Amino acid sequence: MNILRAMTVMTAWSGSTVAVAADSAVTALDVRQDVDAQVSFEGSEPLELVSANAWGLPDLIAPHRAERMRKLAAWVDTLDVDVVGLQEMWTGAVPLTPLRLTRAEHSWDDGLALHSRHHVENVDGRAYHDARGWDALKHKGVMRAELVRDSGPSVWLYITHLQAGHGKANAAVRELQVEELLAFVAEQDAPSILLGDFNADAQDAEDQPLLDRLAAAGLVDVASALEHPEGTYPGDGRRYDRIFLSAGGGWDLVPEHIEVIRYDDDPATPAPAFFSDHQPLRATIRVVKAHRAGL
Repeated sequence: MNILRAMTVMTAWSGSTVAVAADSAVTALDVRQDVDAQVSFEGSEPLELVSANAWGLPDLIAPHRAERMRKLAAWVDTLDVDVVGLQEMWTGAVPLTPLRLTRAEHSWDDGLALHSRHHVENVDGRAYHDARGWDALKHKGVMRAELVRDSGPSVWLYITHLQAGHGKANAAVRELQVEELLAFVAEQDAPSILLGDFNADAQDAEDQPLLDRLAAAGLVDVASALEHPEGTYPGDGRRYDRIFLSAGGGWDLVPEHIEVIRYDDDPATPAPAFFSDHQPLRATIRVVKAHRAGL
């Protein structure tokens, strides 16, 4: 993938902050000074997606797993979205949900799966080499799949789950895992979406190098770009769950909307009944062919 340096700019596009991927020779000031002259949009196609940590651990750790997996499936069935990326959908949880799931053929019980209304091709996965503590009992990694849509270019989706836990030792493992993740993404020159449970938050100083590394690689954090960085983990308010964008193949990805989904056990509301210790993320992304005059 030709990973481009991303810059967040203010433009009239949907009246919001958007991320425009630009060649490294162009400065943020250049783009801000004349966005309309530099970039024109055509063939723009929206993509609706959800990221959810399913908390599919055994009942001894995460009680009422079977009931929660049914609640997850019932909620997903109500969604009008293109794709749902799941983490912690461990092997024992998969049979408990009626969802039609796609997983990497050799998933090593990585807990990663997707539910898509689009045709999916080139499903693959990679287990991270480094893990510590309880995480070493599983095989966390990254899953990727090519979403072949009815119109517009294919979009590559990457779902990941990084090392859990506070402290410098766990943060160091996450940094190693991110290097593997970035190498995996770089194998494809295509518009790409990375989502999942990164187990990192800017509140923790030891996680800042990881977040800086992702930004330096040209990945656009959707919540930050839209100035809507809400916590996703009610236990401590941290923003572990994230969605990143990377341009490629002559296409940009423009974030339009993101929200943290709150649980509500009232069946009269559209909100999901409680099924996880994480709250899901929902985002709208627009796939854009950008022509940059004079660049």
